[in-house]
Amino acid sequence: MAQQKDFDLTLNTKWFTKQPPAFPLPSMKALGPCASTYNWFWEQDFADTTKTLICAVRWTDTKAITKAESTVGTTVGDGECWTLIQRALLDLADTYRQYGKEPPLISQGRSHGYPILTLTAPTAGNNSGLLQLADVRRGDIIELKSAHFHIITEEVPKKVPGQWGKWQKGAGEKNIRLSHHTAVIVGVEGDVVKVVEQNGCVAGGVGVERYNLGEMMRGEVEVFRVVGEKWVGALVADWDDDG
Repeated sequence: MAQQKDFDLTLNTKWFTKQPPAFPLPSMKALGPCASTYNWFWEQDFADTTKTLICAVRWTDTKAITKAESTVGTTVGDGECWTLIQRALLDLADTYRQYGKEPPLISQGRSHGYPILTLTAPTAGNNSGLLQLADVRRGDIIELKSAHFHIITEEVPKKVPGQWGKWQKGAGEKNIRLSHHTAVIVGVEGDVVKVVEQNGCVAGGVGVERYNLGEMMRGEVEVFRVVGEKWVGALVADWDDDG
């Protein structure tokens, strides 16, 4: 993706005075998913104190989504959730290397790039708005640990047989429990993430599911942004021969 080198920092909006700073700026986000960092530095002399904010932004790739979405209705590898993500990133890395481009950082255990959001849900409804605050987007990878979603469903009202003018509306509930689960986010709407996952809604296969943080009773959520290998350097597991 061609990226402009200069941005209007819109200092008149005073985004840098917020905690945390409202960064990256909208003009930067418009170019696509990105990861960012910031840090404050303090300098003090006898007369005054200077506070300096340093921000950095790096754009990321969402092509791993296309790899994952193309497998819906099939089984990838051993059918486990993690395998879907790993295979998508490995295939993308091979393609990038063939064209001399920087490959994405491959999943290491339950880490899939740059962490942009970590939260827990001891009670339902306490994480509203956090997906937007963390700028969670299509292409990010979500990890669920010991998660319990309690979903109340309502049925379409139906006529009561033999009783003119009377309608009846039923309701039900569904519980989803996930010990360790990995999925790729393909959409975000409010507190709901739409994901492509394996061994979740389809046992041993790839399917599409929606998870609403407002219905999450307990558990942990981590969201990662796919970044290039140079972000931290290629990670290679190594063990000593003598154990």
